[in-house]
Amino acid sequence: MSPRSYNLGKRRAAVEQTRANIIEATRRLLATTARYADVSLPAVAREADVSRDTVYRQFGSRSGLLEAVFDEGAARGGLHQIRTAFVQPSALEGIGRLIEVFCGFWASDTTAGRRLRSLAALDVELDKALVARDDRRRDALRVLLRRLRDETDPCPAALSDERFDDSVDLLHALTSFQIYDQLSATRQPAAVASVLIGAAHVLLGVELGRTSGPGKTSGPGETSRPVARRGPPNAGTSGAEEVPA
Repeated sequence: MSPRSYNLGKRRAAVEQTRANIIEATRRLLATTARYADVSLPAVAREADVSRDTVYRQFGSRSGLLEAVFDEGAARGGLHQIRTAFVQPSALEGIGRLIEVFCGFWASDTTAGRRLRSLAALDVELDKALVARDDRRRDALRVLLRRLRDETDPCPAALSDERFDDSVDLLHALTSFQIYDQLSATRQPAAVASVLIGAAHVLLGVELGRTSGPGKTSGPGETSRPVARRGPPNAGTSGAEEVPA
């Protein structure tokens, strides 16, 4: 390795460490300050023991710094696993997986979650940032519900054109930090996820099929698959043929 490459690597590592220190300093301020307005670039610079210009060069603005704090929290809380929700065999399993991922994320730092929402109640800028983040979950749910509507026949009433947006909003509320925080007071994260998955099934009104072989339905915490009914009932049977979607 040439001296130039070595020095460049050391500088890059130093910049990354400074960035991490600034983000951590911001987290500490958010956890202790009475107002989000007090989390200014100069205040963050003092907390991180760097110059204001250093903070500005790294993040550009307080909004940019806040986004970096959110991104760091998402990475630490495993939110990158959200992509696994979109590769599940069925949309209903995908919704279940999405709920599990977010329960893990909320559980990673419930104190910070409560603190941020408390501060956001008094600060428009912070509130907008949190709403924008929450809207990403809404978009993911909308994609999965559209897929679920395509996979189920007949279409559940909750996913009809008239009720689709309402179902998205209800499921978005069901998977919010506030609901998780209330349920987690007496439950472990996995148990909260199980409760929410069951509630999502009821909300969507999708009939559940067997996923673990004849005579065995999915158990607590497992996500069942929607059942699609196609064609008329078979001769000699009393019900419609059930085909996993």
